Amino acid sequence: MSDVRRLVRNASFLFVGSAIADAGAFGFRLLVANEFGASEFGLYSVSLMTVSVLTSIALLGLPDGVISFGSRFRSKGQSDKVVGVLVASFVIIIPLSTLSSVFLWMGAPDLASIIFQNSDLVPILRKFTYSIPAKSIASLTGAFCLSYERAGLSSIIRQVFPKAGPFIAAVFVVLSGGGLVAIIEVYVILLWVIAIGGLVVTYSIVKKEGFNRISTNFRSLLKFSTPLFISGFIGFFLNWTDTLLVGYFMTSSDVGVYQAAFLLATSIAIFQRVISDSLYPNFGSLLANDEEAMLRERYRSGVEWVVVLTAAPCLFLILFSRTSLLMLFGTDFGSGWCALIILLLAQFAAVSIGPATNLLKIMGFSRYILGSYIVAVFANTILNVFLIPRYGLLGAGIATSVGILFSNIPHFVLAKHKAGITLPYMKLGSVVFIAATVSISMRILLDKPETILSFILFISVFSMIYTALLIMSGIVNVSDLARLSPV
Repeated sequence: MSDVRRLVRNASFLFVGSAIADAGAFGFRLLVANEFGASEFGLYSVSLMTVSVLTSIALLGLPDGVISFGSRFRSKGQSDKVVGVLVASFVIIIPLSTLSSVFLWMGAPDLASIIFQNSDLVPILRKFTYSIPAKSIASLTGAFCLSYERAGLSSIIRQVFPKAGPFIAAVFVVLSGGGLVAIIEVYVILLWVIAIGGLVVTYSIVKKEGFNRISTNFRSLLKFSTPLFISGFIGFFLNWTDTLLVGYFMTSSDVGVYQAAFLLATSIAIFQRVISDSLYPNFGSLLANDEEAMLRERYRSGVEWVVVLTAAPCLFLILFSRTSLLMLFGTDFGSGWCALIILLLAQFAAVSIGPATNLLKIMGFSRYILGSYIVAVFANTILNVFLIPRYGLLGAGIATSVGILFSNIPHFVLAKHKAGITLPYMKLGSVVFIAATVSISMRILLDKPETILSFILFISVFSMIYTALLIMSGIVNVSDLARLSPV
């Protein structure tokens, strides 16, 4: 299989996997929000934030190290070093994830009473405790598969099963009369099944390599991964500071409303994640072989596809923000529409400049990434503390949007300077114009949907018109769409 064909196929697998996973995660949260209301949805969101932070600590940025070092060593035929990176990573994360679980179990009462001031969090946090080692193992094994450009396997291990599986199981739990704690119990069990499956798949890949020895270099791996771990850790705070401070200054119901808006806004980044994950190991191979011109071409092409796939849903959600929240989450969530619009604008700006962060990781600028994240989280925190008491959810949206821009634009600036990447500005402008034209026309000419069925039909009509105009304008052609098939 040619390099280009493999890249397109990997992107297709990642897209399908991300689409299924995001739909599952979205459905899971919709189920919690609609079944239990804004208050319990807020409790779930705060618990998930806590577990995500501890899982990030346990991983120490090692999945990035596995992808980066693994793809480089694999392209040079050094299977002993590839396996060494994997073994070293497991030696580190297994005890760390176990300690993180113990810490959360023992500290749950204090976290609930002192920080979040809600004792109802204790049983939820303790159920989530058991998920940390499983999530860590799944993340590491999925990263190993991606380093071999096995995007289908990586997508299944890291995305599809962990996100879509719990939603399906949760539906049965709710139908049988179970509550939020029962849903989390099923979620944890499924995560362990996925982790074990990831270990089996990883073992089969390692066994197929037929290596004679294992070459480990803990120092190099940690030197690369530690700044990325700190960056990722800070990145988690960047994503969750607003939620934490909304919970501190406001109520758990407000947390639920804000999380609904944040979830919708970040949903448009699915295409960025797909392209970025597909290009990540490819960047490593291209740099190892000094193919910088091809790297720039791949980057530019990736940005084009991200904007084509993102512009329409972004503008649709901006113009139908309140309607979207009401239709998807229920009558308790309409007040988050202003925050949703602000977050969407920032997200679109971030995805439109491409996967600069992953490119900088491969190029070895992990300390620069760390520095930019520190600035971003500092600005985000200060603005949240200042704006939330005055402007509520809108203030949280503004603060988070500033943090998003501060953590992405500097990466693009440096990547442009070091790698010579450029953006296809004319094509991007044409795409945005078409998306805006369709969105505004439907806003003016058609009535707002009032039922979930009419809402789905509304989106379908919007998508068909947008796609037709892209093809008619020559921005996208039928052969481009056919190439996305993973078969």
